[in-house]
Amino acid sequence: MDSDQAVVPNASVTGTPSVRFTGSGDTYFRIWVTNIFLTIVTLGIYSAWATVRTRKYFYQHTQLFGQGFDFHARPTQILKSRLIALVIYVAYTLISKTSPLIAGILLLGFYVSLPALVLLSLRFRLSQTSYRGIRFSFAGKFGEAYITYLLIPIAVLLSLGLAMPYLSYRANRYWLSGIRYGKERFSVNLSAGEFFLIYVKLLGLLALGAAVMAGLAAIVSADTALLLSLLPLALVLSIWLVARSYLNARILNYLYGSARMGSVSFRGALTFRGLLWLATSNFLLIIFSFGLLVPLTKVRKARYLADRITAISDQSFDEFIADVQQRTAATGDEIANLFDIDVPAIG
Repeated sequence: MDSDQAVVPNASVTGTPSVRFTGSGDTYFRIWVTNIFLTIVTLGIYSAWATVRTRKYFYQHTQLFGQGFDFHARPTQILKSRLIALVIYVAYTLISKTSPLIAGILLLGFYVSLPALVLLSLRFRLSQTSYRGIRFSFAGKFGEAYITYLLIPIAVLLSLGLAMPYLSYRANRYWLSGIRYGKERFSVNLSAGEFFLIYVKLLGLLALGAAVMAGLAAIVSADTALLLSLLPLALVLSIWLVARSYLNARILNYLYGSARMGSVSFRGALTFRGLLWLATSNFLLIIFSFGLLVPLTKVRKARYLADRITAISDQSFDEFIADVQQRTAATGDEIANLFDIDVPAIG
């Protein structure tokens, strides 16, 4: 296993933090409780307003060079798409009870449409996101979406999971290279080999952990039946936490280090140990609080990620923004009105 890289201070060339999260657990807790209460009493209708309110809170409290992001979607847009999804789900459920063949054909059709839904979701969410008054957009193509989210997953199944690193490489390259900020495009320089290397190291880490767990199981005496019965659950949970934390740390650091937007470059300093502790402690906080500390865990995660990301501009950031604004204004940008649909992102 690689040793964790040294922590890179989250500071711009001026010495001030380039990325910050300024939200707090108690403030978001009040928003969270209100969202749950109103969603329940309105039989789920308020969930669209809750989604927008939550995203606005986290976007506006995530600051880049002292300015927060914003989310502009109208709750009615999200509510409309959810009602359509609910109607489709109810219809599918009724059809599946009367005609399994037709239900199977519909399910296959849904799977075939997944790449298009991913693309439309990315377009919608980015078109509703802004920074300093400039909207983001997504320029990914349908053809590449179908290769990435339909054909390659089939290859993953046929290869018994061996092609999973390649799927991770293609999916991350697809969404990241498709981001536009005004007329400025993100550029990425990713290598499939690096993703395979990350997954190979993860397998080594998991093999070492499994050996340790097996050793502990052999040491435990046979009369501790309860402890032995809990070992499989502990093993599954441990594998999930370790794999998730390791992949997030390594892949996110690689993505940030490979991404560039005009004169702005990024660096990630996430560590495996840091993310493992965050995931484990957040899991325990949720379990022992019976879910009441979910808002705190979300704020802790947002703050950790912001503290471990650095943005560096080769020129005055204000000059960069002014240049983007000038080029964007000339296009008569109306991105926000192009995609009146919200589909949950996949993966």
